[in-house]
Amino acid sequence: MATDSLPALSDPALLTAPAAVAEPAKPSWLDGWNEPWWKPAIGIPLYALAAGLLLGGLVGGSQASLLHALELLAIGLLAADARGWRQRIPVLNSTDRAVAAGGWAILLLAAVALAVLLPAV
Repeated sequence: MATDSLPALSDPALLTAPAAVAEPAKPSWLDGWNEPWWKPAIGIPLYALAAGLLLGGLVGGSQASLLHALELLAIGLLAADARGWRQRIPVLNSTDRAVAAGGWAILLLAAVALAVLLPAV
């Protein structure tokens, strides 16, 4: 049995691990939260209002307030494109500005309609 055909254990090429393939980073909740400047100017009061509605609904037992808070939070997260959700909705992510504006208008009209039609419980 010949040992000449076996690779030497001191060979540096055998001791190094193969180069790892970097996976693309998953979007974070906080990616780009302060770019452009108007995002925190709109987002922080919006999230504070949603948190206040949520807390008020929990304390007061108002299911309508809970739903309004969740609705407001969802619209805020879509507007901020948290975790890339807005990019997954074709009409909101359209390259045609008129289509994107129409998508936002429909979304906001549906939110207002839900708020008006929902009985205050």
